[in-house]
Amino acid sequence: MRSLPSAPMLNGARLNGEVVQDADCHVTAADLTEGALKLTAGKKRHVLVQVGD
Repeated sequence: MRSLPSAPMLNGARLNGEVVQDADCHVTAADLTEGALKLTAGKKRHVLVQVGD
C-alpha cells in the first residue's frame, strides 16, 4: 500500500514526533526545538533540519 492517499491513513508523517493531521500545515518558529526540527516519513526516513542565524 504505497500511495499518496494511504499516507494520512497510516499516520506516516510526523513533525517532532507528533503525527501531522493536516496535509496543508506549515512549519513555524514555534515548531523549533533548540533551533531544529525532526521530520519523519514512515519508520525509517528521518531528517533533522537545523536553522542557523
